[in-house]
Amino acid sequence: MIGVVNRGQGVRGIAVTFTGRDSHAGTTPLEARHDALIGAARLVTTVRDLARRTPGALGTVSRIDVRPGSRAVIPGRADLIVDLRHSDPNALHTLEAEFRRETAAIAREAGLEANVDTFIDIPAVAFDQSCVEAVERAATRLGYPAMRIVSGAGHDAFPISRRMPTAMVFIPCRNGVSHHPSEYAEPDHVRAGADVLLHAVIQAAGVAEQGGYRGHSRT
Repeated sequence: MIGVVNRGQGVRGIAVTFTGRDSHAGTTPLEARHDALIGAARLVTTVRDLARRTPGALGTVSRIDVRPGSRAVIPGRADLIVDLRHSDPNALHTLEAEFRRETAAIAREAGLEANVDTFIDIPAVAFDQSCVEAVERAATRLGYPAMRIVSGAGHDAFPISRRMPTAMVFIPCRNGVSHHPSEYAEPDHVRAGADVLLHAVIQAAGVAEQGGYRGHSRT
């Protein structure tokens, strides 16, 4: 199977800090606490729920730092890193706006202050239609099944696509795992992807139509 990448997800990397008050775990009544970790815990499930309510969205809390980190002290500060993704720019904008509203509500309910800072803003990408179609035609010509797919991870092709016509070719990985040390692709799949890429480039350059190339095929 050849993945014909026609879009790439936009990304928002967001740093959130909840600030409450350090106090003793044994002497501070529950109703008098300003526990920053409570805010962080609620935000983790909120990110998941926001993504679930938005078709095509992904939401991840990838890091939590809690201070002061002492066994008998109620945390007075929690820092989180949040990753929001969507291939539709408008949907991503709406997702971030909802996230900010939910974060403010969590802070109010927990008696905390919240600071939200978007430190990564990678726009969603729509790849060049003619390049996408060239990949599809190459796969069809070589007899490989193909499907259009959205790239979930960022690639160099994203910024390149803002300068010149671009597309991407994906191949299957074992158990669907990619961007991880355990990633593995069968040699036949690697060969198929490279073959499709080669034919797509040659086709785009007009060489194949001129009869100047005789490439490998599955037969």
